[in-house]
Amino acid sequence: MPNDTARPLPSAFWWWAAAFAFGWFLVLRAHWWEWSLNPQYSYGTLVPILAILLLARRWPDRPAPASPGALGRAATLAAIFLAALLLAALQPMVLSNADWRMVPALAAVAGVTMTLAAIFLIGGTPWLKHFAFPVLFFLVSVPWPRPQENALMSWLMSHNTAVCVEALHWLGYAAEQRGNLIAIPGILLVVEEACSCIR
Repeated sequence: MPNDTARPLPSAFWWWAAAFAFGWFLVLRAHWWEWSLNPQYSYGTLVPILAILLLARRWPDRPAPASPGALGRAATLAAIFLAALLLAALQPMVLSNADWRMVPALAAVAGVTMTLAAIFLIGGTPWLKHFAFPVLFFLVSVPWPRPQENALMSWLMSHNTAVCVEALHWLGYAAEQRGNLIAIPGILLVVEEACSCIR
C-alpha cells in the first residue's frame, strides 16, 4: 500500500504559502516603526514568535479537519481577497504616515483575517476554534489609538497611586496623593506610565 504521507505537496500550496508569508511580512513591516522606536511597544517584536510557538503547541492535539461548505469556502476566499487588498492599499501609508497608528491596526486586522480564513479553508470550523487564540494573540502587539491609550493610562496611574497611598497608610506612613504623585515627608514619588499596569 503506498504511503500517503510521502506524497510531495502540490505546487499551488507553495504559491499560497509564499503569498501568505509575503502578506505577513507586510503586516510586520507596518508595525516595525512603532515597535523599534516606542519603548512601550518594544515587546511587540517577540509577539509573532510567541504566536508561532503557541500554534506549534496546539498542532499535536488538533481536531480532525472538516471541509467547509461551498458558501463558506466562497466567503472565506472573499475575505482573503479583501484582506490582501487592504494590505496593498496600506503600503503607501506605512512609510509616509509611520506614526499614524491606524495603519498598523488595519494591517493587523488584515493579517489576522487572512490567517483565520486560511485555517478555516484547510480544517473548517474545528480548526478555526482550535487555532483562533494563537492567531488572535498577535493583536496584543498592536499600538492603541493615542487618545484612548493616554486616557486609560492616566486613569490606571491615578488609581494605582491611590492604592499605593492606601497601602502606605495601612503600614503607618503619612502619604498624600497628588495626581500620579505620592507625597511622603521629604520624598516625592512618581508613578510612571510603566507602572500603570496597561501592559
